[in-house]
Amino acid sequence: MEDEPDIAGLLILILKGAGAEVITAVTASEALTLLTSHAPHVLLCNVLLPDHNGDWLIQQIREQEAQTGQFLPALAVTSYTRECSSKDLLSKGFQGYLDKFFAPEQLVIEVLALVNEHRQH
Repeated sequence: MEDEPDIAGLLILILKGAGAEVITAVTASEALTLLTSHAPHVLLCNVLLPDHNGDWLIQQIREQEAQTGQFLPALAVTSYTRECSSKDLLSKGFQGYLDKFFAPEQLVIEVLALVNEHRQH
């Protein structure tokens, strides 16, 4: 989920190029609604979004998971690395985080790692 069209396009291009099926949302509310009808393997989430932030979204997801017993691995993406520490993001419910200025192969590596780790549990 990414609200900046250029970055969203790049993320989609990289992930589809690696064989992923991609479902997009611009807002946290839209993503939460999509999750009621889709079961993605990984959530890729911008930390700052137009309606609610990524912290709110991951909190909503984790609360729902507590009721359903399901789990969605989540990777935070941000360009605000001074304001967002990896430790803070991990404590809020994300399993990993990427600076928006990542190398394309790093995104694929991180997503695959989360998918593989989740499959082992």
